[in-house]
Amino acid sequence: MEIIIYVVVFIVGVMLGYARGVKNVAEIMIDDPEKFKEIMQMARKAREEQKLNEDMKNDRETVIDVEREQGIYYAYAEGGEFLAQAPDFRTMFDVIKQRFPGRSFRINKYNPRLTEEESQRLLKAVFESFGEPVTDRNNQNT
Repeated sequence: MEIIIYVVVFIVGVMLGYARGVKNVAEIMIDDPEKFKEIMQMARKAREEQKLNEDMKNDRETVIDVEREQGIYYAYAEGGEFLAQAPDFRTMFDVIKQRFPGRSFRINKYNPRLTEEESQRLLKAVFESFGEPVTDRNNQNT
């Protein structure tokens, strides 16, 4: 009999907590729609980050594409998922290493989005950051 009381109290508690949560969300939506949009964007970003991390755990090697826009370098996984951004390559790869420890990365030796000088700095930064040779998309050492 005692266990039934505990189960009923637990269920009532869950229902009350859920109702309070719904009420809080409704109040935010009505009182401050901009805050609600911000919360939803944060939740969406967290889901995308979680999906990217799960995908990367399943695939131990990732091909990186790098592009420059207004003096900032952006790194993307081959599928287009954002990895990192920074004003220089070394910082960008340090961020990638911090976000994805133990991962292997490949990068194209030839990148049409970068100048020849940037490509050389990119290759140097990859070697300094990861201590590994850079490979092309055919998986041959360059």
